[in-house]
Amino acid sequence: MVRLARGFLPILVFAAVSLPLHGQGGGGGSQGGGGGGGIPLGGGSGGHQPTEEEKYEAKKNAKERPLKGVVTDADGKPVPGALVTLKNTKTQQTRTLVTREKGDYLFTGLSKDTDYQVKAIFKDQASEPHTLSTFDDRAQPVVNLQLK
Repeated sequence: MVRLARGFLPILVFAAVSLPLHGQGGGGGSQGGGGGGGIPLGGGSGGHQPTEEEKYEAKKNAKERPLKGVVTDADGKPVPGALVTLKNTKTQQTRTLVTREKGDYLFTGLSKDTDYQVKAIFKDQASEPHTLSTFDDRAQPVVNLQLK
């Protein structure tokens, strides 16, 4: 009886150790399906810890957003070469750029804590000014401007 217990004990230990590993599978193993489960390592992000620079960029991006849009004429056709002016309503600082071939524009690095006024001018035509408000919670707001 003692011999049977000694010979049987290693089998029980092996079974007890290996069973929980098999029970944690996540589907898909050998058939090329969903990629296994198992025990996650490194916090679930593939083991990548963000660098200080990545943390800074994420924090900065949480406080900033872009503004994009298209300038069109009265008929709705895109206007390349139009001037788009963006004015910070707190500091009155302005930024101006020229629309690209398809009449589109893009301002980046705008503070989410500031209101901006944007308008377009081309030759003797201008758009109505539009305000991008701090209450506009879109991550990537789009403001299309039509010349009149």
